[in-house]
Amino acid sequence: MERISIPKFIEARLEGDDADYYLTVSVIPPIVTLENSNDMERKLLLGAKEDRYEDLCKAQPRFCYTVIFGGVFIFREDSPIVRFEKRGYVKKMNNQGKITRVEEVKRAIMEEREECLGTPGICFHSSNLEASLWIDNIGIRHIKGTL
Repeated sequence: MERISIPKFIEARLEGDDADYYLTVSVIPPIVTLENSNDMERKLLLGAKEDRYEDLCKAQPRFCYTVIFGGVFIFREDSPIVRFEKRGYVKKMNNQGKITRVEEVKRAIMEEREECLGTPGICFHSSNLEASLWIDNIGIRHIKGTL
């Protein structure tokens, strides 16, 4: 028996001079069953069973890259420009983060600062605060069992 698990996905908008930028993060707890998934997640779970990701990844590249590869991404529109593996937790806020400019966000992530970034804010923490989610650096998992 094979099961497929994908991380949950959160996203914030960043400010850039020449385009729209986005910060995306894959987080745990993962989505394992179709019953607790939304339409995009369900399409990816069903496509993964047949190794068919093309349609969804063309339509939703920010979602697709983030949940397949895990970690933290910065996108220029729908093209990934950098991926980070970051330890710790994130909390999505309803208000704007302290840092929203794309270059400052890259610097804050590389320096592992505990900051709130983007709009709506995604706050990075090294410890598990209330309502925080654990960053998933693995992405999609194929779980094989003997049952």
